[in-house]
Amino acid sequence: MNKTMVDSYNKLYGDRENNFHRTWEGEISLKYKVPKYASLFADYFKEGEDLTILELGAGEGYLTKLITGKLKYKKYTATEISDEGVKRLREKGIEALKMDAQNLEFEDGSFDVVCAFDAMHHVADPRGMALEMIRVAKKSVFLIEANGSCLIRKLLEKTRRYKTVGEKSYTPQEYASFFSNPKIKNIYIKPFLAVFPFTPPILAKPAILISEIMERLPLLKWQCSSVLISVEKYDSK
Repeated sequence: MNKTMVDSYNKLYGDRENNFHRTWEGEISLKYKVPKYASLFADYFKEGEDLTILELGAGEGYLTKLITGKLKYKKYTATEISDEGVKRLREKGIEALKMDAQNLEFEDGSFDVVCAFDAMHHVADPRGMALEMIRVAKKSVFLIEANGSCLIRKLLEKTRRYKTVGEKSYTPQEYASFFSNPKIKNIYIKPFLAVFPFTPPILAKPAILISEIMERLPLLKWQCSSVLISVEKYDSK
């Protein structure tokens, strides 16, 4: 466990006066990025009213509340490595446990879906986290992650601010390799989102339009800052 990273997030999540996403990435994150994450996930599993869902590294729960407000489900559980994050999640009425995503304290196949949003690029052993997600998931694994093929993203990771919280993204090919396992039936990866932290509010609308156009361009889309990763397991029956 990266103690410096955990301490940094305890400080960020412990600040009740400010929203974490606004503090970390600016208003564009609250207005566009985080709602887009929630919509993508909710649309992906909109037919699964009886699903049990586990979210890893749920932070202070802003995204989690957006998801649970959009999606019908049977049970939703969140984990978080920081004490302050767990407190914030529970304050929002979310079932939350303090747990390391690389060492989950659940039985095999405990949840229909295991998901994570911008969590894997913080852990020391991303393949270990991927294998734990596969083990605990009964049907599907779903992630949204930082795209290590994005040049702007890699430049941001060289800054002290990003290093302090352990930011280290991977290429889509590397993410796919983490999930290489005989239990996996299919892996789907889609690049998206080309808006960047602290986009000035006056530029938000054109930035969002450019991002949505960029997502559709065959080669340029791989310079988007995020990737959606959907992993389907073989039926265990």
